[in-house]
Amino acid sequence: MLASVSPAQAKLFNGETFYLDNGLQVIAIPNHKAPIVKHMLWYKSGSIDEKPGRGGSAHLLEHLMFRGTQKIPGTRFNDLMEENGAESNAFTGQDMTAYHQLLDVSRLELAMFLEADRMRGLEVSDKDFDLERKIVFEERLQRIDSNPAAYFGEALRRSLWQEHPYARPVSGTAEEILQLTRQDVEDFYETYYAPNNAVLVLAGDVDAATAKRLAEKYYGGLKKQKLPAPKEFPKLESSFKAQIRMSRPNIKSVRVGRSFAAPSYNVRPEEVYALSVLSAYMG
Repeated sequence: MLASVSPAQAKLFNGETFYLDNGLQVIAIPNHKAPIVKHMLWYKSGSIDEKPGRGGSAHLLEHLMFRGTQKIPGTRFNDLMEENGAESNAFTGQDMTAYHQLLDVSRLELAMFLEADRMRGLEVSDKDFDLERKIVFEERLQRIDSNPAAYFGEALRRSLWQEHPYARPVSGTAEEILQLTRQDVEDFYETYYAPNNAVLVLAGDVDAATAKRLAEKYYGGLKKQKLPAPKEFPKLESSFKAQIRMSRPNIKSVRVGRSFAAPSYNVRPEEVYALSVLSAYMG
């Protein structure tokens, strides 16, 4: 399986990788079937990088990234994306936070300018912070606390990862979200949002030479910064097993979930493609 998947992956995507002098990794994946391009900026930081008791900082910051800079104030970012026919969104994970836009290739430079601007130019007001914290809190109540399957999933992760930061919910707990301060979010932003902690992916109607020229133009002037040491990946005993049972009086159906700790790309990259295929078949 390993022998067959890796070459196929390379041939299918035909991507080219290079680095700017400030440490930004750029991946260009040409696909000229249509005049559109996907612009993605991945930060190598997520919920595992939050300080103890400050859960939800990374996710709240993701929301606040759409609240403006000195050059592009307020919600003008979203307005510009909509006016130019782009799909724009973001998501936060345990190890990363990603911002992405799908748009006409003629609008690619606009997306790159806006994303590079907010990498180091974010401005957070007390009003915007309070508003987005409330939104994130309500999101937590709706998607997790009121969803038995999601609530059970969190309990399962706590049991599997034990004391490692992977055990903490990406959203933070409801109590943690309400305790977050503007300083918590700004500290996370200043620490991790830098070109040498990010990967820029351009996939679509763009070649590697153009990707390099535009990356230099919009991201090349941003300065790298010293980053904290990366979190260690959890080391679990292979014999470890745990079982959780959870019930609620208003839930009549039965759901069974099983989680396995498996190697990631950061630990054993040679096994990831085979595991991905296996996961798809098992699921």
